Amino acid sequence: MKFNFNPKYRYPHYFGSISYRTALLSWLLIIISLMTFVIFTVPFQRQDALERMKIEANDIANSLIHANSKALITEEFGYAVEHTRALVEESASLEYVIYTRKDGFSIIFTKNGWYTDSLGGIFTPSAGEESNKIIDSDIIKQRIFNHSIKFVYSGFEWGWVHTGSSLNSFNKNLTNFTIRTVFIAITLVILSFLASIFFSRKLTKPITTLDKNVKEIADGNLEVVSEIKTGDELESLSNSFNKMTLALRESRDKLELRVKERTKELAQTNSALINEVQERIKVENSLNRYTLRLEAMQDIYRGIISAKSTHEVIIETLNNLKNKLVKFKRASVALYDFNTLKMVVHSITQDKESYISKSVEMDQYVLDPNKKFSGRKYIYKTDLDSEKSISELELEIKNLGIKSFVTVPLKFQGKFIGELNFGSSSPKAFNENNLSFIEEIGFQISVAIAQKKLEEQLEFHAKNLQSSLKEKEVLLKEIHHRVKNNLQIISSLLYLQSRKISDEETMRTFLDSQNRVRSMALVHEKLYQSKDLSSVNFSEYIKNLSSYIANSFNSDSRKIRIIYNFEEIHLSIEKAVPLGLILNELLSNCYKYAFPNSQQLNKSNENTIKISFNLVKESDRINFSVKDNGVGIPKDLVVLESDTLGLQLVNNLVDQLEADLTINNSDGTEFNISFLHQKK
Repeated sequence: MKFNFNPKYRYPHYFGSISYRTALLSWLLIIISLMTFVIFTVPFQRQDALERMKIEANDIANSLIHANSKALITEEFGYAVEHTRALVEESASLEYVIYTRKDGFSIIFTKNGWYTDSLGGIFTPSAGEESNKIIDSDIIKQRIFNHSIKFVYSGFEWGWVHTGSSLNSFNKNLTNFTIRTVFIAITLVILSFLASIFFSRKLTKPITTLDKNVKEIADGNLEVVSEIKTGDELESLSNSFNKMTLALRESRDKLELRVKERTKELAQTNSALINEVQERIKVENSLNRYTLRLEAMQDIYRGIISAKSTHEVIIETLNNLKNKLVKFKRASVALYDFNTLKMVVHSITQDKESYISKSVEMDQYVLDPNKKFSGRKYIYKTDLDSEKSISELELEIKNLGIKSFVTVPLKFQGKFIGELNFGSSSPKAFNENNLSFIEEIGFQISVAIAQKKLEEQLEFHAKNLQSSLKEKEVLLKEIHHRVKNNLQIISSLLYLQSRKISDEETMRTFLDSQNRVRSMALVHEKLYQSKDLSSVNFSEYIKNLSSYIANSFNSDSRKIRIIYNFEEIHLSIEKAVPLGLILNELLSNCYKYAFPNSQQLNKSNENTIKISFNLVKESDRINFSVKDNGVGIPKDLVVLESDTLGLQLVNNLVDQLEADLTINNSDGTEFNISFLHQKK
């Protein structure tokens, strides 16, 4: 049989036909019916065979009771033994007979003889008149059908009679019946299969004929005529089908006339389209080459960008050139060193994961690159085998299996720094597109190598600068530390000298000087402790200096509380030293004059000094103020014209900061100082 395979469904066309499906459905229904018959018949036959065995065993047991009842009751066992023994030996199906008394005493007869024993279990049943079981007998060591009935004589229940029948005959009959049934079923299945195929083909023949005609029409044969004479819907469908094919033939003829008319026009249009398509193909090929070129250059750019050294630039570039637009067997980059007259050659192969880097002497040909390239963009040898005379270098290249190679100079700012080489095992391996691409690669490698060398030099100088900067930082820290120590020594000397002074005014002068020295020493201490050595956290400085001044004036005895209102701001040493001295003078004046002799001037019974230090970001100006709620400055005192050392020092320091100073005498005294945070 020839099968037509459908590529969509991948099985023979015949298996999808209506004839096949009809036959298959009929056959399956018959198989299901036969299987149902077999499934229900075999168990029934088995039950019937067991019932016959039961009847036979019951007849034997009753005959034994009838023949041996008197002998067993009177315990004259001689007759019973002879009779039963002869019955067991002569019977083909009887395997044993057992007489069991109520107390378990049993007389057992088998084909090998008889004996007495005490039995229990199934041989002394407690309920029922009759018992039928298939058991594994321990007496004869095989599977048998055991039949048990009560031994009753004249109303006296003596015990039980058990017969054990062989299952050989039962199994043989059941097997024969099963074989016959299966054979009949298989025969019927085969016959039903043949019959279903025959009748299904006969029933579906008009449909298959119609299907065949439809396929012929689908293949273009409109001359086909369907002749189905069944007198039913199929014949009507066939007639409609014939009318349809006639209409299709007429439409085809008209269409052919139109096609002939349009063919001439289409021929001209097709010619124009072919020319346009060819042009587009050329453009697309150019675009594809350009796209591939861009992708290859992108990969090379990424490798160059990620490279951390000149060595890595070359490795990444050569690796990224594998399997790209340029097909090569071996590629290399040689870097010139005119100082040592050597060049470092980095080479890689296309077919193996091998990379070689070595330093070789520059020959006379390489020592003068201008002479070597003679103004050419590249040197291209198309076929070394056809060269009549070749140099030693070209001979060495040829021995490596290279038949054609191209060399591109690597130049940066007009200077030769090396060369890029590609070698192929095929002659004339490089075309115009390859050569322009290689030339562009050479330019990019030149720039990248020069850039990496510059970066390496910058990194070297940066490390030297960093090392020098660290040394200077250590030195500057040491200077600040020593200045702080010297100022602390001066402060200590002033303190020791003040202990020998009894005059109060002189003592106060020494104390003021000591505080001024301490304010400057604290700036250098903060600089020594800071990380950048260029600025001081002035917020912390305010707290430390105000605490020191408060302790020096014993402010706790007068219950003076300092209120802080500031944010964290860093000041340079140029601004921190004068502002620290100003803070020292203003705080000292507060403790000296604002709260004389423990006088409580505030209604809240609390003497306060408020220090504010904030940055106005919009104007980049710092507002610094010291305010007390004490007795205030006398109205007739002009602060800016005062001849006291402290206020003169404040005025001079304000000028040094290029700051604005305002004084408010309401509710105590407030000094406001405003200056630029950073000079622009």
